[in-house]
Amino acid sequence: MATRLEKLLQQEKKLKARIAAVKARERTKKRKDETRLKILVGSMVITEHFKAGTLAELREQLEKYLKRDFDRRVLYVLDEMIADSKIEE
Repeated sequence: MATRLEKLLQQEKKLKARIAAVKARERTKKRKDETRLKILVGSMVITEHFKAGTLAELREQLEKYLKRDFDRRVLYVLDEMIADSKIEE
């Protein structure tokens, strides 16, 4: 037969596990929200540079900002956008 203290300790253990699970869900949601914000800001910046005709300047800034070759590999997308915008002129 479990004593009152043992029951309370079991409840405490379960409660701590539930708290940890809620905290983990909140951290995950925050990371997803931060990622979504970065995507939206990036979209806005690209759109504004496209409208202003300054995609080449944006590409130069990114070239300086990005340190890893892995990240720089996606700059071809901007290169294509720059080339396409020159064709439309």
